Amino acid sequence: YIGHGESDGDFVNGRIGIWKENALAVIDELTTGPLIVIGSSMGGWIVHLVALRRSSRITGLLGIASAPDFTNELMWQKFDERQKSELTSQGWTII
Repeated sequence: YIGHGESDGDFVNGRIGIWKENALAVIDELTTGPLIVIGSSMGGWIVHLVALRRSSRITGLLGIASAPDFTNELMWQKFDERQKSELTSQGWTII
């Protein structure tokens, strides 16, 4: 994923939606046929999102201590309009 380990980019610029797209790109460009997807923690959440987008190819899914992204429910929905405006004006997004 962008900004993780040896990957290019800065972690601060990453988002679950971007990392999901990273995973989908790897799947689409490097694999064929049925898949069993496995992820741990954040990767567990990402494999769930990937499975929704590539359901016809997923024959199995293993999420180990999956860490769902509740950013919208736990943070964004509780911010007032000033806080939301400040974050979006600085280029921050939830997804």
